[in-house]
Amino acid sequence: SLCGGDVRSYRLAVLFLLSFVGMPTIFYGDEFGVKGVSEEEYRTPMPWRDGDMALRTFFQKGIAMRHALVSLRRGDFRTLHAEPGSGALVFVRHFGKETVTVALNCCPRSVRTTTVRVAPLAKFWALALG
Repeated sequence: SLCGGDVRSYRLAVLFLLSFVGMPTIFYGDEFGVKGVSEEEYRTPMPWRDGDMALRTFFQKGIAMRHALVSLRRGDFRTLHAEPGSGALVFVRHFGKETVTVALNCCPRSVRTTTVRVAPLAKFWALALG
């Protein structure tokens, strides 16, 4: 609801939620795209049959990513790029020998930064935003 119905923005917010520091909280119906900001709006029956199944699958993949990468659950946090107005946030989560770089871009255009250097990926998680 706070994303104005923009599914791409909503998915980006979900990725942020699942990769940022702290325990993510997923509210009843979020995984099906239940809309509303007031309790009257979002306290509707769960749309088991009519819900957005692609969005539910996206949540499942994101949660699986968080479970598979201990850095996203317990790792240190370091910001690599967060310039006001850039629309991009890049940060690193690190735990033990595992390092995960998270790059989020909420702009409709590509964002370049010279401050971020990403090491070759040992693991790559693709959560398509399309």
